[in-house]
Amino acid sequence: MTQGFNLKRVEAELRDVRRQLVSLLGLREETKVERTADEMDQIQEAESRELAARNLDSLARQLRLVDEALDRIEEGDYGICVECDEEIGLKRLTAVPWAQRCLRCQEASERIEARRSRSALPNAA
Repeated sequence: MTQGFNLKRVEAELRDVRRQLVSLLGLREETKVERTADEMDQIQEAESRELAARNLDSLARQLRLVDEALDRIEEGDYGICVECDEEIGLKRLTAVPWAQRCLRCQEASERIEARRSRSALPNAA
């Protein structure tokens, strides 16, 4: 594990982030559907619901990453890249305590995901 890293502090920080995420995920009021007669209001409300749903999805993804980081702390694997088994840099763990991958593997993963996203888009004609 990376030298000079206070694992107890990181664990407390992750638990705090987890509490905040759970609290935010409990606020689902913005996704409820209301019927209005005005078509423009309906369009705006649909867009608001879509944005709220994307935000909830993002929060749920982050909560999963935080939970996995807490599991890695418990198992003694925290700070080790899930892809290459090398140590994750101290700067990266400080900035993103729930990081699963070292910077090199994260960048490779993001490039692959970007290619998948581009290939999933319909061809512009």
